[in-house]
Parts: sequence; structure tokens; C-alpha cells
Amino acid sequence: MSVNASLAQRRANAATKAETLIVDYYLDGDKMIIASATTPGKLYVVTSGDCTCPAGLQELPCKHAEFRLNILYPRCTTQQQTDAQYTVTLDLADELF
Repeated sequence: MSVNASLAQRRANAATKAETLIVDYYLDGDKMIIASATTPGKLYVVTSGDCTCPAGLQELPCKHAEFRLNILYPRCTTQQQTDAQYTVTLDLADELF
């Protein structure tokens, strides 16, 4: 498996994990501070370029970066998702502010 294929698979895995991630976070512009889903009391800082989690420090795709993208840029995950479902997603994002 090539390095690019491996990174693409890792990013796909991170995106899947991010969809079900339920953690506390604080968003300030481009920067997100997010609680670890596995280590109580551990916080990571995520920006558009990096994450301070173990994977992020190795410059690998991580679920925290994908979670940040899901919050900042909600998107339809399937073609079957209705406008009503997308509106609910946007309303939930609005509640954060």
C-alpha cells in the first residue's frame, strides 16, 4: 500500500470516527480546543494546519481535525439527506454561538 493510499484510508477512518465523536470543545475563530474522547482531562488544540494529539503531532489525519471541519463546515453526508435534515444541522451549529 502506498503512503498516499495509507493516508487516504487513515483520513477516511478519522472522518468516520469524527461523525460519532461526542466531546466538549471550545471554538474560537479558526482554533478549536477539544477534550480527548479517551483520556479524561486531556485537551488538544486543533487548527486548520495541525492538532496537538499524538496523530496530529506526527502530521497524520486525526478525528479531532475532522470533527473541527464538521463543526465549521457542516455538509450533507449522503445524497439522501434532505433539506430539513441539513437545516437541523445548521440550527445546531448556530446554537454553539
